[in-house]
Parts: sequence; structure tokens; C-alpha cells
Amino acid sequence: MRRQVIVYMSPVFILLSTFTSIARLKWLSLLGNAFMTIALGSAIVASLSHVSEESIATATGLEPGFTEINLFVGSIFFTFEGLGTVMPVCNAFADSERFPGVLVKSMGALATSFLIVGACVSLGYPELSSGSVVAFFQHELGGPYWIGINGVVTLAIILTYPLQLFPAAEVRDMRESNEKMHPHASLCEQGAR
Repeated sequence: MRRQVIVYMSPVFILLSTFTSIARLKWLSLLGNAFMTIALGSAIVASLSHVSEESIATATGLEPGFTEINLFVGSIFFTFEGLGTVMPVCNAFADSERFPGVLVKSMGALATSFLIVGACVSLGYPELSSGSVVAFFQHELGGPYWIGINGVVTLAIILTYPLQLFPAAEVRDMRESNEKMHPHASLCEQGAR
């Protein structure tokens, strides 16, 4: 089954690799963000509809231990790890003086959405221990809706994948242009240029 998925997805990734500018990636990213918003909204609605006095008592009575605190901190670092992908966006930003403000607002929106989803899901399903809220709902609630939402999340990841790879491609292109200009330079010297 995995090989079939790889075979079927290869043309999609080949097509996505043709998007080589930030301007073209913008629309893929917006569509991926829209799909992710649908999934997060579904998780919030499902969680809030499951909130009861018992689940609130369970959620508020939890005392996190050392492991839970470390998982929380690690999740925060992982969440904001992708901010390195915005550096090419900064380079392509029409008004670069506005970029720091846009970045701070984006980080704030991301943190706020994580807090809202985390609080709602924790109140509705305090027993949740899965790393994927949507996969948990697909297993717990079942049905074609959550299978579809899981598919929407997968599609959102696929659509934003080129933007995630853009910084690496930009570094590769810079290295190739340095190698053409200085063919006998060492790798360390090329990185310093």
C-alpha cells in the first residue's frame, strides 16, 4: 500500500516542484492554510460539543509531571521551528521594513490558535495523548467525516511542502552560483561568500 501511495503522489510532488517563486507558492500556502483552518475548526467544534462537568474536572485536576512539561516545551520549539522558512519570504517581501511586524503578528496568531485548540481539546477530551488531534478523532469518533478531515490535513501538508523546501532550494542555488564563479574554492570558502 505504501508503494502505491508513493507512486500516486510522485506526479503531484513533481508538479509542485515546478513552483519556484514565492509569488506562486503564496496561493498553495493560502489553500493549505484554509484546509488546516477547516480541520482546526472541526476539532474545536467536536471538542466543545463533548465538554461536560466530568471532563472539565478531569482536565483541571491534571497535574503535569516532568515528562509532560518536557513534551510541552518540546512541542513549542517544534511549532516555531518552521520560522526559518520565512527568511526567503523576507527577501522577497516588497516592503522589507514591515516584515518584522508581520512576522511577530504571524507568530502571535500561531500561538493563539495553538492555545485555543489545545484548551478546547483538553477540556473536551482530557484523556487525549495522541500527537495528532485529527487522528485521535478519526479513531475515537470514526465515520467518513473524520477520514475526510484527516485527508484535508494531509492535503494541507502537501500543499505547503514546497514552501517548506524553498529555503533549502535557495541555499542550493546560491552555492551553485558560487561554484560557477569560484570553481576551485573549497566548500568552506564557498559557504563564507
